[in-house]
Amino acid sequence: MDRLLETLRGHLSERQLAVPRGAALPPWELRFVLEAENPLSEAAMAALLGEGGFQLRPLFGDDTPGLAGFHLLSFPGLDRRLFRRAELFELGYALTHELHLRSAEPDLGEAHFPEPAPSAGAMVEGLSDLAFWCWVDHAPPEDREWALKALRVPEAWAIAPGRGLGIRVVQPDTGVAAHAELDAAQIRMDLSVDLVDGDRDATDPLLASAGNPGHGTGTASVLISGLGAQVLGTAPGAELVPIRCIESVAIFDQSRIALALDHARRIGAHVVTMSLGGVPSRALAAALRRAVDEGVIVLAAAGNCIGTVVWPARYHDCIAVAGTDAWDRPWRGSSSGASVDIAAPGELVWRAVRRAVGDESTHEISGGQGTSFATALTAGVVALWLSHHGRDRLLAEAGRRGMTLQDLCRAALAATARVPPDWNAGAFGAGIADAAALLRLSPAEIPAMAEAVETEDEEAGIAALLPLALETASPPGLDLQRFGLEVAAMALDAAKAAEAGPSIEAPLARAPSPSLRAALGGTAAPPLPAPSIAPLPREERGRSAGAYLRILGRSAAGASLESAGAITEAAEVLRPRAAELVGALERRFEHGDRGREPPDAATQRLRALVLEDAGRALDKATRNPAAARLDRRDTVALEAL
Repeated sequence: MDRLLETLRGHLSERQLAVPRGAALPPWELRFVLEAENPLSEAAMAALLGEGGFQLRPLFGDDTPGLAGFHLLSFPGLDRRLFRRAELFELGYALTHELHLRSAEPDLGEAHFPEPAPSAGAMVEGLSDLAFWCWVDHAPPEDREWALKALRVPEAWAIAPGRGLGIRVVQPDTGVAAHAELDAAQIRMDLSVDLVDGDRDATDPLLASAGNPGHGTGTASVLISGLGAQVLGTAPGAELVPIRCIESVAIFDQSRIALALDHARRIGAHVVTMSLGGVPSRALAAALRRAVDEGVIVLAAAGNCIGTVVWPARYHDCIAVAGTDAWDRPWRGSSSGASVDIAAPGELVWRAVRRAVGDESTHEISGGQGTSFATALTAGVVALWLSHHGRDRLLAEAGRRGMTLQDLCRAALAATARVPPDWNAGAFGAGIADAAALLRLSPAEIPAMAEAVETEDEEAGIAALLPLALETASPPGLDLQRFGLEVAAMALDAAKAAEAGPSIEAPLARAPSPSLRAALGGTAAPPLPAPSIAPLPREERGRSAGAYLRILGRSAAGASLESAGAITEAAEVLRPRAAELVGALERRFEHGDRGREPPDAATQRLRALVLEDAGRALDKATRNPAAARLDRRDTVALEAL
């Protein structure tokens, strides 16, 4: 700890950083959210870190109950990537110890919510992307209103022609950009804020480096578009307040999400829709609890391509939304688990598309996939519910029962959900949201059995993931107030590795910090999952790389390639077509599923592993056919091709 603090002091003194007093929270900046029992001062921080180079301020800016103890410690201009993740945690533990804090959580920028950027045609991810198996690459349904029909929104509009009138929905995301689908929408930029750049303009700058340019525009369109647009949102009569708090859904900084949720509460949000996710945060949990206690309904995406549900959806105080396809089956990339409350369309949902600067098209639409769209669609359904029954009436009903409006909404969604055959409620929630049934259900008739909702604090939610994060059972009394963020990050790493299969190029498991390791009694970091196909001894290997190249190359080139020299020719033919061959194999898998029950999770993971191995094995074989050493996983994948 002392060494890391000294390193930090050295960075601050060497750089002589100027300290701007603005509200910007730029990506990659080193930041910690401090939770203190007693007031913190810059003088105390200067005594620990030296004069200058840091900025300390209350995170939420006032003395609202439950929020007053949080402070933001930032180091303007200092890149957190100078430190390994375990070192960031260790710095947090050092600050906690030296300043007598409850906790000190670093902003991590963790990538636990993959989502594909819009593409011109089929959705094809790079072979190096460990989440490529999540995305389907066929065309979206021709019916652009299929998602609304799956939610029975047209019938709901007949019941409530106001279509969400009078309801304020707030969307923390990448902001919004100009698009024809949003021209007639009620977008309240006057209430918005940009927490990345520290100003009031929540316009998405569409940065190519951000990874998901236009993400907020797409999610907004499935909620708010209407009046003659090509894409119809579920609640075009509502108003939308965008908040720019992320540059990409894959880079999750906890402090900005917490601030976005608190801003939503302050401006009178009725519904908050968060199509993002990642690791937990004590400040985020506190802001969520405060908003829910004040009558805000908060929904968040269950997650993509990681198996288990991410935060904030994982919090009990949040309504977690999973994704489905046009056949009412779970979308293959949707996170699942007991935390999921409800499901909605998330595979190839028609939405507005904006790309990075340089592509100025403002009329393009295409099929998007991810629990992001399921969440935005469901938020619109909730807006219809509030508008139709009257928010004040629903608040009164919740108060009569001694529960929050959030829990009343959760109970109503569950009671009216449409349940497809063989639905797994333990993994994907009560069913698919049914807007018409929801509006027809009188508030007084919401089933009483749903009133008694068990509460769960953030430590309990993290504790449930301990077996996933750690190699052995945790010691009794592990301080999750202190170590919860690190344990959760390790658990999501393990979940991602389990979904992706073992990766040779990019191991996902990370070692715990020295402090956590000590608290665990010296337990080592959990290993990557063992390969399901073990390497074979050399003498047991099958065809050589050259044999596979001749076979595959003959098909690709349309000619016989039997001579020894033809191996090199085949490699040259196949190398640029590797992605095409792997894509063809994936399409063959999907073709075999037509007219059958969808494959189970184990089959999907095995297919994903074979596809990943196929790309790697082709690359290995075509780069140096004579020296390529094929193991069993390579040969299985090449046999599949």
